[in-house]
Amino acid sequence: MPLELLLTDDGSYTLYSSDFQEIYHSRQGALTESMHVFIKAGLEFVLGKHKHIELLEVGFGTGLNALLSLQVIKNLDDIRINYHGIEPILPPYAMVEALAYPCQLDDFSLEKDFKAIHQCPPFEMRTIKENFAFRLLPIPFEQFMGDRAFNLIFYDAFAPSHHEAMWQPIVFEKITQWLAPEAVLVTYCAKGVFKRMLKELGFHIESLPGPGRKREMTRAIWIGNGKK
Repeated sequence: MPLELLLTDDGSYTLYSSDFQEIYHSRQGALTESMHVFIKAGLEFVLGKHKHIELLEVGFGTGLNALLSLQVIKNLDDIRINYHGIEPILPPYAMVEALAYPCQLDDFSLEKDFKAIHQCPPFEMRTIKENFAFRLLPIPFEQFMGDRAFNLIFYDAFAPSHHEAMWQPIVFEKITQWLAPEAVLVTYCAKGVFKRMLKELGFHIESLPGPGRKREMTRAIWIGNGKK
């Protein structure tokens, strides 16, 4: 898969895929987007409710969201995350390393952890820190059979305009089978048709301010059979 480094507006790097003609993060800022959408609106919101979090990321990509999640909890002894990352087309580690995310975060202690995340054997849950374990799932989403109840979903697939199949109702119907009560799904996508679909499936929808110049993002809370 041909990839190239791309500098984003906040000074952090992302990757551009010529196959999908799409970038892995927002041009307005890779770190800015991940922190705003997945960490602030997702992980930190769920940390207020759970001490043990089963987290599924659909679209693991460069591993930035996993690294930021680890950074948030690395000194929180009472919190544990089991992180499961689905990514069928992994970028070469040399490209990922060139993104220099630990340097961007001004936390060089994360370099070893970032490398450990990317070197995890496929399908094996490996302990990265005492309170953070990671499992890489290098398979297409449709091949994954959920094996636990997830508290948090990071939905970070390529945009609907570039990978429409990953935004169809059948994908999210499948995800609902794996959710713990009041599980949270966060994504940068805020299209009206997408939010209406989630509501029909049994999510309570929150339209939150988006990162940078993006007007909105979506946080969806699973209410299942209690849907209104």
